[in-house]
This record gives sequence, C-alpha cells and structure tokens, in this order.
Amino acid sequence: MNVRFFRHLFTVNLIYRWSLLRNTQRLNINYDVFLIICLFILSRQIFLKEMDIFNAKIQSYIDKLDVKKRTKYTIKNDMYLDILNVLKSQNINVSSKFKFWVRQTFRLVQIGSSDLIYDAKTNLPLITHENLYAKITDCHVAVGHSGRDKTWAEVIIFFLY
Repeated sequence: MNVRFFRHLFTVNLIYRWSLLRNTQRLNINYDVFLIICLFILSRQIFLKEMDIFNAKIQSYIDKLDVKKRTKYTIKNDMYLDILNVLKSQNINVSSKFKFWVRQTFRLVQIGSSDLIYDAKTNLPLITHENLYAKITDCHVAVGHSGRDKTWAEVIIFFLY
C-alpha cells in the first residue's frame, strides 16, 4: 500500500482517539464508520491536489503548442457550450467557420433529459478539459490500477478527449 495512505490512516486514528478522550463531544458512531468517513474526506483532498498537478502539467504542455492549436487541443467548458448551442441550432454569435467545423466534427445525442456531444467519426462522447482528470482516474480504477498503457487503452475506447 501507499505510504501516504498509512500516514493518513495514522492521523485518522489519532483524531478518533482524541475525540474519545474528550468527554464533551463523544461520538455516537463506531470506529469503522468514523474511519470510512475520514478516509473518504482525505482521499478527496488527495484527489483535488493531484488534479491540480495534472491540470498544471497539461496547461504547461498546451502553452508550448503553436498559437493556432492551443484553443482546440482540449475543449474547455465555454467552447463545449458553444458547440452545444450550434448543434441545437440556437442563434449564438460565433463565426461561420466555427459553425461549419462543429457540424462536420460533432453530433448531438440526447440521453434522457441531458444533451451530450459525440464525435461524428468515432461515435465517442466529448470530454472537456475540466473533466479530463476525473475520466482518466475512472478508467484507471476500472482497469484495476493496471498501469499507464491499460488505462490509456480504456480512455481511448470510451472517450474522445
């Protein structure tokens, strides 16, 4: 297991023991439930820190690209909404070149009440820049933490980035 995990587990154990020693605020839950709650909170904090590191590395890579390629290397939420509005045929103030690119590259898929953007050629859902780390993490967990190559194979099968 990860050293960081054991460090957090030790911290959670100390917090629980300290809370038991205080007579003013006794916990009405057992240690296992308390441990699960604390580990969930700590894992979420670790996830957010790792996501910030990932986003910083992606941004530094994008900044090294040619100026023309930077805006379309990853689709950000603003552009995703513009693409969605073009596909819904709503009047928005974008160029005709952008509208042509959107209609040639993407298609709108309605699943229930939500509208999703899929790639027209590969028939894969479009993942925005802001959701990229979460989807890669989901694929990494789905392949059983098997490594970079299997994780990337899983990402390519299910998502367009």
